[in-house]
Amino acid sequence: MIGQPLRWIDAVFIFSAANGIFIAVAMILFKKGGKLARYLISALFTLHSIDMVYRFIYASKSHILFPHLAFLDVAIPFAYGPLEYLYVKIFTQQDKSFKPEYFLHFIPFIFYLGVNLDFYLLPMEYKLDSLLHPGSPVGPDIHLIAHHVKILHVALYQLLAIRLLNRYQRNIKTMYSSIEKINLQWMRRLLYTLLFIGILHYVLILVFSLFSTDFYSGALEIIHLLMAAVIFIFGYGALFQPEIFLECWKTAPRGKYRKSGLDSQMKQKYLDKLQAHMKIKQPFLDSELTLSKLAETLGIPANHLSQVINEKLHMNFYEFINRYRLEAAKKLMVHEKPRTILEIAFEVGFNSKSAFNSVFKKYLKKTPSGFRKTITR
Repeated sequence: MIGQPLRWIDAVFIFSAANGIFIAVAMILFKKGGKLARYLISALFTLHSIDMVYRFIYASKSHILFPHLAFLDVAIPFAYGPLEYLYVKIFTQQDKSFKPEYFLHFIPFIFYLGVNLDFYLLPMEYKLDSLLHPGSPVGPDIHLIAHHVKILHVALYQLLAIRLLNRYQRNIKTMYSSIEKINLQWMRRLLYTLLFIGILHYVLILVFSLFSTDFYSGALEIIHLLMAAVIFIFGYGALFQPEIFLECWKTAPRGKYRKSGLDSQMKQKYLDKLQAHMKIKQPFLDSELTLSKLAETLGIPANHLSQVINEKLHMNFYEFINRYRLEAAKKLMVHEKPRTILEIAFEVGFNSKSAFNSVFKKYLKKTPSGFRKTITR
């Protein structure tokens, strides 16, 4: 109750709420990146802050003094999933406007608020009576059901968002030779972390009946602490990494080869031209090489070039270019031993040591340092 000393978890809730408001405002004022994506992030952090304020009020046992805020802890999560999913969708597909059908994703959120509309319209004394004596006028069953559904609802949207990211990552590999700056791994890690927290929360609900209320309340505080930590890390990571909010490149269209009209003879002609160009001009040394840039140099339609690489070599563009970089790096390691691993990586077209290591491990089953050791024995 009010008058009690402030606990550490209360301080976390207050700090997290203030942090969320700061980030929400910063996203609106942020000039780079798509406006719609920034608005969605701002809305997400605003709801997070409201949620944290409610958690603070509830944890400090002051919720009876604020009955108008009742059930927000159940309502708000119904908006988390759609906001996360739509952010990923808009970010990866370059949507410029909020389409009317996007509102359909918020039906559960609106429905739950509508179910409680009678409660919110009650005078304060009746709200208190309803909270202190469950069953009138809004029984507890609907809230118990919603408490289960909200976590599954968020998890479903997070899985859908991860699916979009997987598709996006497959597509960028058909067009870019270096993807470290645009692969959105930060977003994938965030979604998996949030999904794990949600699953943990649901497990606690399922086993709640086996333990005391005090145990559940303590565990729930840990869940909220983890959530606050994730939001804190993501929020400030986003603010200090502006490239996260740059509008990403268009992904490849579905069914891109169905109507290409490219016959076997022309495919082989294009392949010969491509391989000769790679051997003589070595365009893979350009760390910013893209499919469209290479296609323009060769005078081949980008769609046809992608089809040739996919169907004749059974690779995507990213794999094709990095195989050439790998072979160039191996030669430098044999003949240019004084150079460092990082120097070699940059010289052959990689733009990061991590990308260089990943390609080495994928095709040679060892790190660049491990490969160098085998040739110096």
